[in-house]
Amino acid sequence: MNKKLLLELIWWIITIIMVVLFIFPIYNTVGDKYIFYVQNIFFIVLFITFTRYIFLLKYTFLANNNKLKVALVFIPIILFFYAIDSLFDFQDYIDKQEHIEMLSQLSPDRAIEISKYIKYQFIFFGTGSMMVIFMLPIRMIVSIWRGINRGTV
Repeated sequence: MNKKLLLELIWWIITIIMVVLFIFPIYNTVGDKYIFYVQNIFFIVLFITFTRYIFLLKYTFLANNNKLKVALVFIPIILFFYAIDSLFDFQDYIDKQEHIEMLSQLSPDRAIEISKYIKYQFIFFGTGSMMVIFMLPIRMIVSIWRGINRGTV
């Protein structure tokens, strides 16, 4: 197997482990009452994957594939709209204090702890994802330019 594809597989396994580590405390405490699982997983995967592509591009299968790099200049535009909508929906949900209903079965101290955890990790990965959505197209353009003009990634 190609070393770059093996490394990509290892990174996807690490990403899945990270998703489980961040989502499991929420699922274990709240269960099905948490309505932002899809968005939360999306933000975690997007943040880890795009950060990896920004900083470790020459070690990925994208390093010499200009067609995929051009696609990764335009795909983040679509992802940006979904991400901003998800972030605003979550913030609106938190602002309306509706999250208290899903934590009503917990003791007050535990409800505050898990509420803070949910809010902080969602906003961390959400804002981190927004930043890498803006940075990835720039990195891809620079990489394409370097490939054409210098022969490097």
